[in-house]
Amino acid sequence: MLPRDPRVNTLMLIVIALFLAKVHTRPISNDTSAPKPGEGWDFTWDSITPTPNLVYHRCYNTFECARLEVPLDYLSSEQCSETASIAIIKLISDPTEFPEYGKKWGGPLLLNPGGPGGSGVGMVLESGHEIQKVVGKQFSVIGFDPRGVNNTRPLASCFDSAVDRILWNVKGSGRIPRISEEGLGEAFVWGRIMGQVCTSGNRAEEGKFLGTASVARDMLAITDATWDLSKSGIRKGLQFWGFSYGSVLGITFATLFPDKVERMIIDGVVDVFDFFALDMLKNLQNTEEVMDSFYIFCSQAGPLK
Repeated sequence: MLPRDPRVNTLMLIVIALFLAKVHTRPISNDTSAPKPGEGWDFTWDSITPTPNLVYHRCYNTFECARLEVPLDYLSSEQCSETASIAIIKLISDPTEFPEYGKKWGGPLLLNPGGPGGSGVGMVLESGHEIQKVVGKQFSVIGFDPRGVNNTRPLASCFDSAVDRILWNVKGSGRIPRISEEGLGEAFVWGRIMGQVCTSGNRAEEGKFLGTASVARDMLAITDATWDLSKSGIRKGLQFWGFSYGSVLGITFATLFPDKVERMIIDGVVDVFDFFALDMLKNLQNTEEVMDSFYIFCSQAGPLK
C-alpha cells in the first residue's frame, strides 16, 4: 500500500482527467483505414509505392498523399539498405490565388498533433481546412505519421495481434482507476507492465529507430523534398506547428538544425529536459490551479451554460 498522502486525491483527479482526455480525443491507433470514410474515400496507403522523392496521389477526396522513403538509421556510417516509409498527407494551397510551387506560394506547413504517437495524417483529415483558414491559404498544410505510427512503416506495436491488444484492455488497463491509494498504485503497476511488454522480444531493437531525433530528421527530409518540387527557385527551411509533444519535436529540430528553421509555432509547450529525463514531473505543475480555474469559470458561466 502506498503511504498516505493528502495529495493522493489531487493525483487521482489528474489520472482521471488524463484518462478522460484519452477517451474523448482521437485515439492513437495502428488502424490504417481512414477515420471517417465517405464518398471517394476508397484510398489505401498500400496503393502508393514509397519513393525517395515526393510523388503525390489524390486521396480522401480533396487531399494528396505520398510515402517518402528515408533511411531507417540516419547514423549508420555504411550505406544502409533498410528504409522507413513516412506517410504524408497534404492539403494544397489555394490554386487560384496561390498556385502550389509558384512565386506566391507560402510553402509547406508541417503539423504534429502531439503524443508521442499522434497521427498527423488524422489531424489534417479532421482539421486541415480549419488550420489553413488560420495560417492562410498560401500554405500547403502537411501532416505526417511519425515513425511507428499508423500508416508509416515500420509500424510499432506492443502487441503481436489485435486480439492481444483487446485482451490487455479487457483486463483493466483502460479503465478509470479506483479513487483510492490502492487504485493509484494499480495505475502505476499497469504502466510499468506496459513498459515491459513494449520492450520485450525484438521491440527494444526496433525502438532504436523510432525516437524523436529520427522523426526530426524525417521532418527535414519532408521539407527538403517539398522544396525540391518548387518551380520558383525559392527554397526555405522548416515551417512547423507542433502541439504538446509536437513542441518537443520542434525544439529538437531547432537544436539539431538551427539554420533550417523558417517559422515555428510550439503550442502547449512541454519541458524538453523533463521529457528526455523520462521524469515528466513538470506536467503536473499548476494542476490544482487548473482545477480551481475550471470551477471558477463554470460558476461564472452560470447553470445555463
